[in-house]
Amino acid sequence: FFVKACFMEHHNVPHILGGIVFAGGIVAFLRFKSRHSLLVTSALGAGLVTGGLLLSRGFIAGHYIAIGSGSLLAISGIWTVTSTMFKIAFVGFGSSIVFFHLYKLLNHHNHAI
Repeated sequence: FFVKACFMEHHNVPHILGGIVFAGGIVAFLRFKSRHSLLVTSALGAGLVTGGLLLSRGFIAGHYIAIGSGSLLAISGIWTVTSTMFKIAFVGFGSSIVFFHLYKLLNHHNHAI
C-alpha cells in the first residue's frame, strides 16, 4: 500500500529515486572508498529531489531537471563504472528516469493543447 500511495503522484518519483541514487553513492563510498561516487551521486540525487520539489509545487521545470539528472546518471555509468553489472544498472536506472519524465512531460503538453 505504501509504495502504491507514494508512486500515485508523479512528483514523488524523483524524491524516491533521488534517495536511492544517494544511498547507492554512500554504499559505494563505504565499500570502495570512492569519493567520486559519493560526489556524483550526491549531485544527481540532489537534482532529482529538486526536480520533485519543483513538480510538487506545480513547476514543469522539475521534469527537465529530472531528465537531465537521469541522463547524467546513465552517462556517468557508461564512462566511470568498471563492473558490467553496475554499468547496466546505472544505464537502466538513468534511462528509466529519463523515459518516465519524458512521458509525463509529453503527456502534460498533450493535455495542455
